[in-house]
Amino acid sequence: MSEGRRLVEAAACRRCHTIGGLGNKLATNLDGVAWRREQRELMTSITKPVENMPVFGFDRGQSEALIAFLLSSARPNAAEEAYRVQFVRDPTRAPSTFDDKCGGCHRLLTSLGPRGSGRQAPNLSGLFTSFHPKTAPGEVQWSEKALTDWVSNPRALRPAAIMPPVSLNATELQQVLESIRGSGTSAR
Repeated sequence: MSEGRRLVEAAACRRCHTIGGLGNKLATNLDGVAWRREQRELMTSITKPVENMPVFGFDRGQSEALIAFLLSSARPNAAEEAYRVQFVRDPTRAPSTFDDKCGGCHRLLTSLGPRGSGRQAPNLSGLFTSFHPKTAPGEVQWSEKALTDWVSNPRALRPAAIMPPVSLNATELQQVLESIRGSGTSAR
């Protein structure tokens, strides 16, 4: 079980999922499904994730450790909270500033559905919550100020950064920050 816990923390699963009553409500509440789905269904969800879930490349042993942790931390009879997750892109929804300026490299799951289509840069879901890895410069939690500084000149903060500076006017910056804020609906 300790391996499963370590993997949940390393992959930052709670930035999107609720596990053991903790996490963001952007994707399936894993407390609610761990005891209701067969182990092979859980294994498939981990090894062949849906479109907007990062592909972590967990092997069979790691996947089994994750499932064991989910089963040990989930409450089998817990009441399911009512919230709806939108995984499918709405073709009638206009592109956002996030889609235009960040989405070519990044993805973001929000309560209104996915944003961005890139896979070469980190998934930014839950970026401003305590469940996202502490990867801001200085290995601290991301904040709006840290992201604003990063976007304007990543290489000034991390000389080996491959991300180029992104030119955003004040309105665009606020729209990107709002999209990212919308990716952190927390359960504690």
